[in-house]
Amino acid sequence: MLDYLPDILSAGLYSRTLLRKEKSGRYLFTDKFRLDKKPSRISLSVSYPNWQMFYNKRKNNNAEGWVLLILDPKILWELDCWFMPKNAASGGLYKGIGSSSFDKFSEMFEGANRPTSYPSNWTTDVQAEVMVKDKIPPEYITSIVVENYQDKGLCEQKCRLDIDIIVNKKLFGRRTLI
Repeated sequence: MLDYLPDILSAGLYSRTLLRKEKSGRYLFTDKFRLDKKPSRISLSVSYPNWQMFYNKRKNNNAEGWVLLILDPKILWELDCWFMPKNAASGGLYKGIGSSSFDKFSEMFEGANRPTSYPSNWTTDVQAEVMVKDKIPPEYITSIVVENYQDKGLCEQKCRLDIDIIVNKKLFGRRTLI
């Protein structure tokens, strides 16, 4: 959300656990229950936002000016990451299991149910996620994506001058090939 963007750009992204410990002030938990039971981890989508979750968060929180942050892929090997081929809160094999192995990362892009039409950089499951331990420093934020030019204008007023602001309405909707 645009309201929190200046703090995020200066301090980085914090896990829920670290926010409660180290940060005073205002913040908004958009996931009230954290069903994955990993409050020390920051959940990230890979290659395309988890559009189902993102839609619900925007619908259920009245804040305006939602943004997507584009992060440097170096996070994957420089920070403590777990690779989850499915939603970490889903039942079954993946529930509560975290792995930082290359095999688990590769598994995010494979599977018998993977449509052959998917681009190779799309995860098989739109809810696949990377879970980063504790904090993502601000230098890993490479650009910001907004839905429209009005939000871009608001973002330009609040943001660092050295960061790209991209308007891409498609990333705020369903993941489709067309």
